[in-house]
Amino acid sequence: PRPDRPQAEVEVVKARRELRAAENAVAVGRASLNVLLGREAQASLSVAGELAAPQTDHTAARWMAAALERNTELRVLRVDLDKAGLSVRLARKEAAPDISVEPFYEYDPKSGADNKVGVAVTVPLPVWRTNRPFVDAAQASAREIAAQYEKARRAVLGDVQKAHDTLRAARDQLAAFTPKLQAELETQLSD
Repeated sequence: PRPDRPQAEVEVVKARRELRAAENAVAVGRASLNVLLGREAQASLSVAGELAAPQTDHTAARWMAAALERNTELRVLRVDLDKAGLSVRLARKEAAPDISVEPFYEYDPKSGADNKVGVAVTVPLPVWRTNRPFVDAAQASAREIAAQYEKARRAVLGDVQKAHDTLRAARDQLAAFTPKLQAELETQLSD
């Protein structure tokens, strides 16, 4: 009927606005996931398989695993963590005395016959260095880097989950606007 035409036009405008908002949410979710996966934000993101509810959780787990593997901040922190572990090992080994064994040969030109050949052992004094402060400092540094890594890891996982949930919600919103519904709204608007 003629009086319902303005109402239908308003509904079509609302539907188009909601469609644009849902498409924008999908684009933002896709860009967020790409960045978290270490790719360009504009890179295409395709989901393999069917988009059934059980698949979504599995997909999120795969995205999280990929983000943990590819995130540059986490890579740097993993390298720093390895270096800190090596620093702790080095600090522990430096506590042992640095004993050196060297061969020697002495020739005394004045006496002529008193040539000496032997082995020299060098032991630094004090024999046992107290290296505990250096070990403690290296361990504290390693614990600090481990805490930074865990914090960054949790932030990445949270961001991936948030982006995944946003993308899933946007796809659900887009699914409500089926082509059939859009065609019906367009025909009502053109009448």
